[in-house]
This record gives sequence, C-alpha cells and structure tokens, in this order.
Amino acid sequence: MYSTATNPMMSYYPTTQFQNDFTQGRYTYNDVPYPRQQKPTTTDVEIPTTRRKSCTRSFCCPCCMCFPYWMRCICCFFLLLFMAAAGLTAFVATQFKVPSVDFYGLTDHPSGLPKYNKTNETTFDINVGLRIGVVNPNMAGVSFEKIEATAYYPTAPTRSIGGGELNNLVINSHGTTNFTFPFHVEFDASKDEEQNMLLDISQRCGLTGGEQKDLVVNYMLTPTIRIIGFPISAVIKDTVQVPCPPLGM
Repeated sequence: MYSTATNPMMSYYPTTQFQNDFTQGRYTYNDVPYPRQQKPTTTDVEIPTTRRKSCTRSFCCPCCMCFPYWMRCICCFFLLLFMAAAGLTAFVATQFKVPSVDFYGLTDHPSGLPKYNKTNETTFDINVGLRIGVVNPNMAGVSFEKIEATAYYPTAPTRSIGGGELNNLVINSHGTTNFTFPFHVEFDASKDEEQNMLLDISQRCGLTGGEQKDLVVNYMLTPTIRIIGFPISAVIKDTVQVPCPPLGM
C-alpha cells in the first residue's frame, strides 16, 4: 500500500503510481486508499423508490395516455361500449335475411277516395289500394320511416303519372305483416304529346273495338328506414294492373 502520511491531500487523492497500478488490474476498487471517514457506506447512498403500478392503471394505458387516470377510465368505458355495439350490429347484419314481399291484388283506396274520378275532358284519375304482405324471418322487427311509390306508364317510362306514400310502417319479427298501400294514377291526355299513352289506353279499354284488358302501370317503390339517425333506402321495381274506367265516364 502507498503511504499518505507525508501529504494530507494524498488522503483524498491516490498517487499517479497507484492510478497506473489500478488501471493495470493490480488493485480493485476496494483497495483505493480513501480515509476511513470518506469511505462510502450504504447509508450514504440515496436509493430511489418507485410506486408499484396497479393492474387497473395498466389496463387503461392504451386509452389516451396523456390524460389523468380517471379520464382514461372514462375513455376505456366508452371504447368498450362502442366495441360491444359494433359487435352486436355485426352479428345482426350477418344473421339478417331479406324479407319477401307478396302482392295480393287491388282493393279500395284506404282513404276512401273514389276508384274513378274524371276531373276534366282530358284527365281522369284511378285511386286504388295495393294489398301487400311482407314476410320477415328475422328475429328483429323493421320500422319503415316512409314508403314512397312512383308510377310510370309503359309508353312514357320517364314521366311520372302518380304514386303514393305510407309513413311509419312497422314490420313484425318472425311473421307476416299485411298492409294496404294507397296508389293514385292520373291520366292526362294533354301531357301526352305523341298520344302514345292515349292510344294504348283506348286499345286496352276496348274503345277501338278490341277486347277489353287491364291497364299496365309500372311503379318504383322506395322504402326508407333510419338506423342511428341515418336514412337508408332501397328501390323495388314492379308492375300492377288496374282495371279500365267505365266507358260512360
């Protein structure tokens, strides 16, 4: 060992020779000639302490880590609620089956309007009710906000000649729902520039001497449902046959 008695400062700093020997592996850290009062002890070392995090704190770490713990819990609650709603919606969507729609024929107009009505020399109206049945095989019912229909005559497929509307219709689950849809058709010869519709009506109704037949009317049905505040619509195209008006009209 090296003596430090000749110089008091040597009690705090080792000599150059000792430093060289220390770097060459001749001494260990415990052989450094510190004075007894300067030798570090375990009581002189400050040991940092950390609080152990609970499992509940780690559970909500992915949710807004910059927020306080209570806010993260609220965030996780709404996240789990959203995931549950999305899962339920996906399950219902995968189990959904398209309801079948059946047409049972014509009946009187549900509002009591006359079946035939002549408004002037060139215009007459036909008011009927469409008897429709919907078979819903799903476990959930369907509520239609409204159902709209637009009528077209085959000789003028782009010009509307009438239609109808029904609001707040509820289709029961696992069953058949029957309802009467109001349907109104207006034939106006003044709007038929090429007279194709008037000629077809005359032939079908026997005005030209032929056999009397029903009038064929195309219609486009648009049911609308509302899911989570968003309207969703579909288009159903079909035809309906209505009887000719009396010849004495």
